[in-house]
Amino acid sequence: MKKSVLHLMLFLVCLTNTSFGQSPKSISGKFDFIPGEKIIFFDDFANDSIGEFPSKWNSNIGGDIVTYEGSNGKWLRMKAQGGNYIPELDMKFPDNTTIEFDLLITDNADFAVTYYSEQKYDLNSYGVPGEAGSEVILSWSTSDFKSYSTNESDEGKEILSSNDQFPLPINKVTHVSIWIQKSRYRLYLDTEKIFDIPKGVFSSFVYNRFRFETSNSTAEILIGNFRIAVGSPDTRNQLITKGRFSTSGILFDVNSDKIKVESHACIKEIAQVLNETKDAKFLIVGHTDSDGDEVKNLDLSKRRAISVKNYLKNEFGVDVLNVNTDGKGEAEPIVDNKTPEGKAQNRRVEFIKE
Repeated sequence: MKKSVLHLMLFLVCLTNTSFGQSPKSISGKFDFIPGEKIIFFDDFANDSIGEFPSKWNSNIGGDIVTYEGSNGKWLRMKAQGGNYIPELDMKFPDNTTIEFDLLITDNADFAVTYYSEQKYDLNSYGVPGEAGSEVILSWSTSDFKSYSTNESDEGKEILSSNDQFPLPINKVTHVSIWIQKSRYRLYLDTEKIFDIPKGVFSSFVYNRFRFETSNSTAEILIGNFRIAVGSPDTRNQLITKGRFSTSGILFDVNSDKIKVESHACIKEIAQVLNETKDAKFLIVGHTDSDGDEVKNLDLSKRRAISVKNYLKNEFGVDVLNVNTDGKGEAEPIVDNKTPEGKAQNRRVEFIKE
């Protein structure tokens, strides 16, 4: 990796939102990403003060929380002088894991998105640390994938791939989604699938670390709405057999009933179930966290349920004659609202077979 260009290194360890400039009509058929349901780590930096370093992260160079004109919420601004940024996690990741975040760059830059296995915590490690890992370099010109291993039994030791069709935009928010299922590695920029590597992860390792790394550049690097979750359950089994399916994978703009484009594949799976059971009656129920006014949250949850119903009809042709909607606001949390992870879990949509 050249130090003359900016690198943003995302190192995820696993055992083995806002839509910008796109409408649902433009979603590619290759966009099959489904956000995980059980949230392991979530940080939108809402609890951190502007100008301070975020409390749930560690770095050997520092950074600060900022706002960005034209976008909601707060962002972590990383220094581009060569440093590491690591969320403070104490876990090993499951076989089925999703990672999402919003990303903004202000100049030509390269980014390496990687997860790795590390036996001993090393905040100052550079390059390709640990015993194994997978790295994607995203840039304004091309994208490159590399997976590495120190295990002598791993055939080939290194996996390489390249894709020059989807450069990173400058001064525009991009939603990055990563989906790891055992050895399969998939990465998406907004609704475009950039990489789908069936054997992209050397799964004989215990992956337990995640990292961003920057290198020398004049560009600014901002990340927001960072989310790690356990992959989705069997939607059909949950909805048909158990009669109820709850998902935090349908995402909306802040304080809005506008559905984010990264929710498309999740709703598509639900639509397939509803189209298979046209005679059955279903109820869609929206839920919010406890932030803000209780009355407004109740109204918002009802409007979000209606938006999902309309999306099912308009995008997937679901006959919604037997589909009703409701909203509970903040009244029925499934976990405590005291943590960002809890709030993210409580912002959900339920599908109930009546």
